[in-house]
Parts: sequence; C-alpha cells; structure tokens
Amino acid sequence: LIGAAEKEDLSQQAEQVLQQSVAVYKSGDIDRAIELLRSGINIDPLAYKLHYNLGLLLGKKSMIYQAIRELEGTLELAPDYFPALKNLALLYQKAGFKFKAIETWERALHHCDDEEAREGIKRHLLEML
Repeated sequence: LIGAAEKEDLSQQAEQVLQQSVAVYKSGDIDRAIELLRSGINIDPLAYKLHYNLGLLLGKKSMIYQAIRELEGTLELAPDYFPALKNLALLYQKAGFKFKAIETWERALHHCDDEEAREGIKRHLLEML
C-alpha cells in the first residue's frame, strides 16, 4: 500500500509532467506532449487530468477511438468532471455514436455549473433528437 507521503509525491510528479506537456504542446510538438502525458500516467495512473489532456491531444490528432478511451478513463477516475463529459460527448458525435453522445450530453448537463452552457447543451440535445 502507498502511504500518504508517497501518494502526494506521485501527485506532484504528475502535476509537473502535466505542466511540461502543456508547455511542449504550446511550442508545437504535440507528439512529445503525448509522450510526456503517457509517461506521467505511468507514474500516477490515477491522475485524471493527465488522462483528460491525453484524450484532448489524441482527439486533435484525429485518433478518435484512443481519445474516447482516455476520456472514458478520465470519467472512471472523476465521474463528474464536466470538461471530460463535454469533450467525450463531442467525440462520440464525431465517431457517429449518436445515442452515446446524447447519453453523455445528458450526463454533462447534470454536472454543468454555468447556466448559459446548460442552455446551450439543452439546445444541442434538442437538435440531436
């Protein structure tokens, strides 16, 4: 079993990797940013923000199914993380999984704090039905 101190160290290492990957991505090297995120996940497999960012970058590279898998993994770790719900719904739509997209948009609606965004999701759901 991992003690609290070791767990905190893993979280700090994962956060450092996340910051590095963001900087590398901003410099234009998406492949290196993906490598960094994967190495961070090896350090701390429970760091949902690493999975989330990896999912976003895989989506940017049109690796839709791998991106979906990462965002689903994010939601296993953080079931109410709205950004992952929203992006997963978009990826499901892009992949042609209409009913999964609708289900995920409905989940996202329940975890959205912004009223304007909630109204946008409702309108979007009506368009999909």
